Amino acid sequence: MGIYGVGIYGSGVYGGDTDIALTVQDVYPDRVQLVVTENVAGTTVTIWRRVLGETARTAVRGADHLVLTDSGPIIAYDHEAPYGVGLEYLLEVSEIDLPAETESVTLTLEGGKVAITDAISGQAAETVILAWPDKDMARPATVFQVGARNIAVLGELVGFTSTIDFYCETKDARENLILVLKTATQGIVQLRGPGGYDDVDCYLAVTGLRVSRYSQDGSDPRRVVSADVVEVEGWAPTLGTATFTLGDIAAALPSPPNDLQDLADMFPGGTLLDIALADWS
Repeated sequence: MGIYGVGIYGSGVYGGDTDIALTVQDVYPDRVQLVVTENVAGTTVTIWRRVLGETARTAVRGADHLVLTDSGPIIAYDHEAPYGVGLEYLLEVSEIDLPAETESVTLTLEGGKVAITDAISGQAAETVILAWPDKDMARPATVFQVGARNIAVLGELVGFTSTIDFYCETKDARENLILVLKTATQGIVQLRGPGGYDDVDCYLAVTGLRVSRYSQDGSDPRRVVSADVVEVEGWAPTLGTATFTLGDIAAALPSPPNDLQDLADMFPGGTLLDIALADWS
């Protein structure tokens, strides 16, 4: 787990130094916890993610145009950041970009495999792309035959449809992958590679699944999971990301008894905010 300090300097909105504290949480796959302090009630705050060297930026889910009703800290979790590239996080307050000198962070996807993730539920599966030969793209079109000629009314070229074959070495890997694909929020998953490969990362709506034996040996656990997918823009922006569950907390506590006294012992004199900021991975 790494902790990175990002200095955000006042521009007359806050009147003082404000920090975005970054914590790379040691889960699979890695995610970034973001905490912004010294907020002002009544302002609207957005935390942006940007790949170093690029101008395009993406609002972090759960920290997009937040209207603050109090001066407490903002806590957000970035489950959708790409891997293998340098990232920085920027702060916008009431439509003003605060000048920032940020330390970059690079997330690592270990093992060279790809990650299938659901940023809303927090579920994830590690897998291998066995085959992804093509991406089919088409325009919505209506053709009229008028006066011995074709008249075509065309829409915009839309995202691709495709079939991706995922290779699963073990029964557990296969069952976990199928679980993520079947229970994905809104039927959507995010596909992310370890970085360094173009044309891999995307959001996919899963429309169908097929499971094939890798061999016909009944003792061979290897399977190919073929997913029929459609490229989409991601989950609805109003959906928030998972942070941690009661199960995560219980797993981190001494066992037994895993009770409230254990929490009190871990955070002597602490508050519920201390629990929210803890890394339960």
